[in-house]
Amino acid sequence: NAHTVKSRLEELDERWLME
Repeated sequence: NAHTVKSRLEELDERWLME
């Protein structure tokens, strides 16, 4: 399920960039 984890990390990445 590494793909799911990567998707989660990408989602968090966008949040960090927006902040």
